[in-house]
Amino acid sequence: MHHAITKYWTAKVCDRLKPIMQALPSYVVCELWKKRNSMKCGDVVSTSRVIYQVSSTLQALVKVRKPGVHNVPHKWHELLAIMENYTPRLKVSKVIWELPGEGWIKVNTDGASRGNPGRSAIGYCVRDEYRDIVFAAGKEINETTNTEAEAEAIVQALKFCRMQQYSQVCVQTDSMVMKKILEGSWKPP
Repeated sequence: MHHAITKYWTAKVCDRLKPIMQALPSYVVCELWKKRNSMKCGDVVSTSRVIYQVSSTLQALVKVRKPGVHNVPHKWHELLAIMENYTPRLKVSKVIWELPGEGWIKVNTDGASRGNPGRSAIGYCVRDEYRDIVFAAGKEINETTNTEAEAEAIVQALKFCRMQQYSQVCVQTDSMVMKKILEGSWKPP
């Protein structure tokens, strides 16, 4: 068993297949354990049912990890082929920075985490109604998540604006979660 698990964890496969290969032994062992317990309780268990359950779990994993993949097959070689050839579709939207209104300050913020949670940094830029940069800052912060880093960038930018006594401030962020929180429309999952 140890040899089989090690083989799957160290298999030389493309990066997009690694999570599937590493998860497979756990799914197999889990299904075998559930079926063993079912047999102990007097249920009828078949090998084909175990294989089907493992395959269904792998399908669900692929659907979560690669949401653009539709009709994920049950057959192992077909699943691998789809994963090897998977190319995500990117959605591109043109974004144009707009001037703030007269007398307003516009703050653009960003926060990021490598590892989520992991090493994190924030940055923000403050511009006036003439598009001139009033202030810009960026710094590394404590290890945290992407969302917390985005929030920290907004907080730091607003602290700066308050110290400068800016009363009309427009905040722009690239985080959909933070945008919804600021607008009051966010609902926890």
